[in-house]
Amino acid sequence: MTSALLALALWAAAAPTAPAPAAPAETAAKPKRPPKVLAGNDIELKTKDGWTLAAKYQPAQPDKPTLLLLHETGGRKENWYTLTRAMAKRGLGFFALDFRGHGASQSPPPGQPSFWRKFPAPTKAHNEWNNLLLDVD
Repeated sequence: MTSALLALALWAAAAPTAPAPAAPAETAAKPKRPPKVLAGNDIELKTKDGWTLAAKYQPAQPDKPTLLLLHETGGRKENWYTLTRAMAKRGLGFFALDFRGHGASQSPPPGQPSFWRKFPAPTKAHNEWNNLLLDVD
């Protein structure tokens, strides 16, 4: 029996061992990128049907145009960050709008959802998606 235990001990000592599991690496908290903030003036607008909308306005240099920037569904005015930086280098102005229920435009009239994903299904009487035209108006 002693020789069997000795053989087992020698075998265990000679057998290749799997590397010990690595200790969890100290994960330093990744520094968060600062939020992308558009240059320009903060603008607050009221629609005809009672929404309060957020926008940014950067005037153009003399003799340069100002462009209206409208995002897609689920977007927001900050989606234009890279473009507006390039525009500024060329002296172009912009007006970037957050549509109702998007970005910083989350102030609906009483009784209406503030987030675009919660808009009710369109009916003949009310279609919040068609009302986005009021935002541009």
